Amino acid sequence: MKSINECIGQELRWVHPHLRRREYELRAGDEVLVGVSYKGALSSQVRAETGAGLWLFESKGLLQAITILALEAHTELASVKRGMNGQVTLLFPMGASTGGSLAASGTMSGFGSTTRTRPYSI
Repeated sequence: MKSINECIGQELRWVHPHLRRREYELRAGDEVLVGVSYKGALSSQVRAETGAGLWLFESKGLLQAITILALEAHTELASVKRGMNGQVTLLFPMGASTGGSLAASGTMSGFGSTTRTRPYSI
């Protein structure tokens, strides 16, 4: 798979290649950049695949805390905790965290800086 960074300036589109499967692809032309699939019919797990690796997003509990795992390394990268008032906190394993509110549009706002120095690439 190509890196999404190699497709800057190109039109990207989400495709649902198999109508009976819960699988989606982000494509630049015919090139698949990201694959996303849901595990099981009522699963709370989503698997994402890019040229840089495989990740598992899993929601747990009543407040739907989300854990992000790097499948190849079997390590937790981060978790997202959602509060009752719309407050969202992004937690990293090394103890760094940042928080903000989830706007109606689905974008996160109000995030401060974090001590994390190496970005995750997709």
